[in-house]
Amino acid sequence: MRKTIIVHVEGFLAQSAAHRHHPTPLERAKTPHLDHLSQAGEMAQWQVPGEARPLRGALAMLALLGYETPKCYVGSGPFVAAGLEVKLEKHDVAFLCDLVTLRSQEGWGEGKKLGPQLIMDDPCAGGITDEEARELIDAINDQLVSENIQIYLGHGHEHLMVWAGMGTKIVSRNPAEAQRQSIEPFLPTGDGSQILRELMEASRVILSHHELNQERIADGGKPANCLWMWSPGKVLDLLPVSERWPVTGVVFSSDNAVLGVGSTVGLHMVRVDTVKDTMSGLLNDLAPRCLKAVGKTDFAYVHIPVDRESRGSEEAMVGLWEHLDAHLIGPLQKDFLANGQHRLVVVGTPALSTPAPPGAADAVGLSGYLLCDAQLEVNPQPGTGFYERELATRPVKDATKFFERLVRE
Repeated sequence: MRKTIIVHVEGFLAQSAAHRHHPTPLERAKTPHLDHLSQAGEMAQWQVPGEARPLRGALAMLALLGYETPKCYVGSGPFVAAGLEVKLEKHDVAFLCDLVTLRSQEGWGEGKKLGPQLIMDDPCAGGITDEEARELIDAINDQLVSENIQIYLGHGHEHLMVWAGMGTKIVSRNPAEAQRQSIEPFLPTGDGSQILRELMEASRVILSHHELNQERIADGGKPANCLWMWSPGKVLDLLPVSERWPVTGVVFSSDNAVLGVGSTVGLHMVRVDTVKDTMSGLLNDLAPRCLKAVGKTDFAYVHIPVDRESRGSEEAMVGLWEHLDAHLIGPLQKDFLANGQHRLVVVGTPALSTPAPPGAADAVGLSGYLLCDAQLEVNPQPGTGFYERELATRPVKDATKFFERLVRE
């Protein structure tokens, strides 16, 4: 395998259904390096046969590394556990456990019962800090934890619950899908779901009366007033990448699920510090680290998620794409692709937004890639660019076959 860097920009692509009549942030952004690479590179859309879920996060990474996600990806819980280095036993079920903000028509909804009267006000709990989260998770563990249930601290609003002996037939949904809607259709269902709901309701009692949340409300902020459990799964036994092909790799990310995928399939994990003054500072730091890492391995997988503050703001998204182009793609083009044997892959996966109508061609969002390789025999196409409208015109390829192609070519 020739040296390869895969840059996965997570949540940066707009769902094309919502942007057919005006330019997307990526289309508007000034991205000279991406434009140059796209004019001589290979672009295509991606899908996974039999996969109805959007290619995002851990699921996208698994597919791109050649794993058949309809068979091996049940939920993100086990990968978050791996990313946090929490060892799961055979009968443990790992859930994503998010701090969220619920409200009612009258206010923050002091009642314990979860139901149609409650709205998902903020699935990120108002941008809670790690220090605040630690205080709230500690309070819940003090009052709710048992020999069968343990909650582990993650990052911001995203945490992990491990339930020993719990079944995996519970259907639960991403709280972000419920934003500004009644939570009733999004609550857990299936075998064991009533116990899970009761646990969530108990968390509301503890969190709603916690001093920290009272202070947040008094300061004009949002309370982190409920735990939302979703995406459960048991420990997975996946064949490591190095046993499928003679290659080694490293993953850079701040996302526990993505790091956990890397750990599960035998990649070296490098946790990215998101506490930087600017996005450009973060990206400037990543470029040399990637170059150093890929000098010792065959490939580096770099995961760049959109930051919470930029979600929903088109102007902020324009700025993020321009930062990415200037401070990561540019340096990699100059210092990595200068070697004619090296390859750069830019992967775009969709933002989580209001879903397209069921059955629409892009109902799961648009995912695609740009492969830049000095040895590619591609006719230059002046005027083309790496953005949603252009990607939508390109052929659709099987994401699970891509990595094997990189290994063999």
